[in-house]
Amino acid sequence: MKSLILWALLAALASVAAAATWHVAVDGSGDLPTIAAALAVAEPGDVVELADGTYLEHDLVMASGVTLRSASGDPYGAIVDAQQLARVILAQDLPEPIVFSGLTFTGGFLPYDGGMSLGAGMCCEEVDVTIVGCRFVGNDADAKGGGLSVAHARIDLVGCEFSGNEGENGGGGGLYGRDCQGAITECSFVANRGIDGAGMYLRYSSPTVSRCTFLSNDGWFFGGAVLLELESSPRFEHCTFVDNEASLGAGLMTDSDAEPILEGCVVAFNRDGAGLYCEDNAPPLGIGCSLVFGNEGGGYAGNLEDQTGIDGNLAQDPLFCDLAAGDLTVAANSPCLPAGNACGVLMGAWGEGCAADLTNAPELPGVTVLVGNAPNPFNPRTEITFVLPRAERAALRVFDPAGRLVRQLVDAELPAGPQTVTWDGRDTRGRSVPAGAYLARLDVGAVIRTCRMALVR
Repeated sequence: MKSLILWALLAALASVAAAATWHVAVDGSGDLPTIAAALAVAEPGDVVELADGTYLEHDLVMASGVTLRSASGDPYGAIVDAQQLARVILAQDLPEPIVFSGLTFTGGFLPYDGGMSLGAGMCCEEVDVTIVGCRFVGNDADAKGGGLSVAHARIDLVGCEFSGNEGENGGGGGLYGRDCQGAITECSFVANRGIDGAGMYLRYSSPTVSRCTFLSNDGWFFGGAVLLELESSPRFEHCTFVDNEASLGAGLMTDSDAEPILEGCVVAFNRDGAGLYCEDNAPPLGIGCSLVFGNEGGGYAGNLEDQTGIDGNLAQDPLFCDLAAGDLTVAANSPCLPAGNACGVLMGAWGEGCAADLTNAPELPGVTVLVGNAPNPFNPRTEITFVLPRAERAALRVFDPAGRLVRQLVDAELPAGPQTVTWDGRDTRGRSVPAGAYLARLDVGAVIRTCRMALVR
């Protein structure tokens, strides 16, 4: 028995020792000359790490159990561009979980083949996949899933961007999911196009979708932002659906036994169709503590009665700071803020913003004030404004959602009056940080002030 245990331990140690990091650089200075070459030799547990640069590769095949990531963590730095020649990358029938981190996938193209070829940017089938801080931009599938297609898989998406993708003949311009589960957290779906479900199209899928933004997606017929079909029952928590367009369900549409739940969401100013639409053969969706307002086709339509005043649902102007500029933070008196609604929750993905211009303020307040940051959301830089009632030492720091210090911006004696400090979206080592929520904390003596900032990529 002891020899058997020793053999197992040695085998485990050998497996750990065998894990390798394969470095790839555009100039050929890495361990291997291309991403394809690195993936071809990578084994479970290995990492393929890309130096910043644009890699002109397509039809890449992901290896089982491998992490593909950027060295800098900046998706704007490491870009994989298929140049409209074919799909960017395929991950199919992989027994070990895979990870993608800090990359941009762009230029993917799939011609129409009867609707069977899916995912121009990335296609994941029969795999457990985690994608963190990645961008899917400008990919075009003549069928479904312009940016990303996920089928028969578990997926965890965190802080990802889907913008300018198309799913022309089938829909799901940003994301198409069939028989998939998992979580989609703090992702943005912006200006994607498709016949149906331009931002997201789900079938037989029930992920949890949290703190996501669906903005200006263009669905020609059904589901401008989201289309749900065939027993899809996802849960949308604190999501924002704004300025999307479709004939039916400009914000969200359900069909064929789909039973989603919306909690703490904002569905506002969507175009053409109603904000929310349930087909006659679909049960009404569950909605609570949400705001539905200003949609061209009305708030609720199809097999869905008006939910205003029921379960904490509102029909009031959300008071966005600057919708035209894409700033979806809200004014201090917005009903979306916990203090502004009976549920006491944040409605939508964005908190308070609208930093005041203090340049010509006639009087200074008698207490330290952290006004906020603008723009918010921002990319790549934002200005944080605060006011000191007297000359004093102040420390301004940026933290990530886990409470880790990202950057110290100021720690010095400052004069009384308005102060403006710029953060360029980089950490203490000068590296661009991934998209997501960050906290600015101002310490002045015993006084602490904070504001939430949103970095989009």
